[in-house]
Amino acid sequence: MSRKDHIVSVEARERKADEEGGNVSIVIDQNTESKITAELEEKFKSMDEALQEAEDPKPKIQKIPFMLRGNDNFIKYVHREPRVVSIGPYQAKNPNLQVTKWIKLKLAALFIQYGGMNRILLYERIIEKIAKFRECYADEATECYNNAELAWMFLVDGCAVLHYIICAHYQKPEDRNQGNQQTPEDQYEKLKELKIKMDHIMFVQQDLFLLDNQLPYELLDLLMQME
Repeated sequence: MSRKDHIVSVEARERKADEEGGNVSIVIDQNTESKITAELEEKFKSMDEALQEAEDPKPKIQKIPFMLRGNDNFIKYVHREPRVVSIGPYQAKNPNLQVTKWIKLKLAALFIQYGGMNRILLYERIIEKIAKFRECYADEATECYNNAELAWMFLVDGCAVLHYIICAHYQKPEDRNQGNQQTPEDQYEKLKELKIKMDHIMFVQQDLFLLDNQLPYELLDLLMQME
């Protein structure tokens, strides 16, 4: 008798015995798992990975959300690339934005100086959490940067953004004491002290709201706590 015939015979006898006792059971071949091929195992693995990704509630920072990439109306009214300054990894290597890199360096240096921070300690704190910050982006955004490069980028860009916000909300002391509203002239005067051109100021303000120029909130929160 072949192995297959033997299994069928055993199943038949056990089924008959259970039927006489009022119960019906099905015998499963114990060797089923051994019949799974490597290819099938890989397919099951992809199912597990898809389930794990579906359970992750944290969205990734993407260059342009997938649903908007094919929307012609969206492309007409929103610039894909910054005009003056890059923030974050997506446009960091854009050759058209390297000329104004000094703007970020100056703003970052002033934020650290006015905040009385130790810049070495600040860099080390970012390095400690670099894996978490990296996970905030889609994989293709950060894969070409090592941890040291990414940490320096986050330090400069994060500090620059925060100091620009401080400058944008600047008021003359006499106006602030009298409860007057901030004027565009106040903002311009404060940024002019940094020798930033007016056209650059306008474009920087627009660039900060672009989808390509995003930083993790946890990074900005860390920088503000260190101030």
